[in-house]
Amino acid sequence: MELDREVIIVILFNVYQMSPSPEIWDYFTTTGMDHEFEDAFTEWSAEYNTSTDITNKEYLKIKGFGIYRYSDAKNARP
Repeated sequence: MELDREVIIVILFNVYQMSPSPEIWDYFTTTGMDHEFEDAFTEWSAEYNTSTDITNKEYLKIKGFGIYRYSDAKNARP
């Protein structure tokens, strides 16, 4: 905002199976909640779009999402 420039952001989901926050693994795994990777982005985007706590959204351009620990992601959703 201070530079009057748009910032491009890619949301990164950590699908590390041994994460200290294991709920993300369970969210994706076929033996858990069985959500597609796109579901996480859709849910995150909906919350972001309705949030009034984030200021200066007009400078933030959400470009999409990525998966960290692709090897674990493949194990979650073979």
